[in-house]
Amino acid sequence: MKYGCFGSLTEVRDSSIDFYLAKCYALLTFLNRPEAVIQHDEAKSMSAREIDEVEICVDGWIIQDGNYGDFRVGEKVRCALEFYGDLNATAQCAPAMTHLRQNHYRVRAQVVYLAPDAWAVDFGLAVFQEYQPPEFAHIGSWVEGKIGLALDPFMYKDRLVHEIGMPDLFNTWEITGIARDDTPWVTASCGKMLSRDPEHPRWTKVEQTDAWDDDNGRSSYLLRLRVSRP
Repeated sequence: MKYGCFGSLTEVRDSSIDFYLAKCYALLTFLNRPEAVIQHDEAKSMSAREIDEVEICVDGWIIQDGNYGDFRVGEKVRCALEFYGDLNATAQCAPAMTHLRQNHYRVRAQVVYLAPDAWAVDFGLAVFQEYQPPEFAHIGSWVEGKIGLALDPFMYKDRLVHEIGMPDLFNTWEITGIARDDTPWVTASCGKMLSRDPEHPRWTKVEQTDAWDDDNGRSSYLLRLRVSRP
């Protein structure tokens, strides 16, 4: 069972059979699309690291799993970022990013990588999602919508970075602020899951994470990151 930035406690299925069935389904669905190929952008990503500062979510379990150590303000970390949320096709062809709240943004981005089970977009910062891409997406097309930004748990640095055509999504960031999610837990309407109380959000500024002890190991964090330039 793992807690996340989505504010709920969900059961993580760790069955290898389920994993490979899902991968096979994604591949078959992708190959049935018109002119389906493993697409990637040979050209340099349009991102010239134009975005200097972002806020991202980090779930405590990512640290507990050993993928990263605890983070502290002032530390520099080299990592990729993932996104979650829905993006829709758009005719507008210019990158844009508007900060909405915390790690949530409205973006307009160009598709720079496409595969059956993952894709990457660039809105001045290139980010990925390990999920079957929408049917309308193709290399060079533009998308827009609201997304959340989060730390790559391990999918990019352990696997996707080695995929042919995947852009380099790594940046070196300086951590300029950390907030711990201290929002109270409440029982969901089904009575079987816990979720953060949306009516009483509470964030506490801290100097470092403590993933094993904060909220009995259930905490999530917001990290404010600034690009560290040579």
